[in-house]
Amino acid sequence: MYIEIIEMKSRISENEAEFEMTCGKGGYVRSVARDLGENLSCYAHVKNIRRIRSSTFNLSSALSWSNLLNLTEAQLLSLLLPTSTALMEVTQIPCTKSEMISLSNGNPVRLLSYSGHDIKTAWVSFERQPLALGRFEKQIFYPSRLFNFDI
Repeated sequence: MYIEIIEMKSRISENEAEFEMTCGKGGYVRSVARDLGENLSCYAHVKNIRRIRSSTFNLSSALSWSNLLNLTEAQLLSLLLPTSTALMEVTQIPCTKSEMISLSNGNPVRLLSYSGHDIKTAWVSFERQPLALGRFEKQIFYPSRLFNFDI
């Protein structure tokens, strides 16, 4: 886990403080609180967690639950973002039409159209449309999740 910043924002009471943490993927806030308590020879836990940013998403573009409940189906559909938005920080591997057809069954596929290095997490696309999320090893893509797509 990578912690970029951890800062005490305020001391609420003798036994309670507010912190702000900026961390990389896999930042387990509850574990950090536990470890901080152990290092201070006391017990520590998290009372509230508020994620204010994750990848390309942030609070300024978020909707409250009450506002979301008041939207019509058409309004909800107009707010949906393409799957590729959530994948912007993940390596994209384009594939050929024949590779896409092979991938449609969810089986590992040899991607001759890509000659890059092994990648722990990547997504495969055809004509920029996301097809699957998985890992790429020795020229073979191993899908862990297929997205809905038409052949």
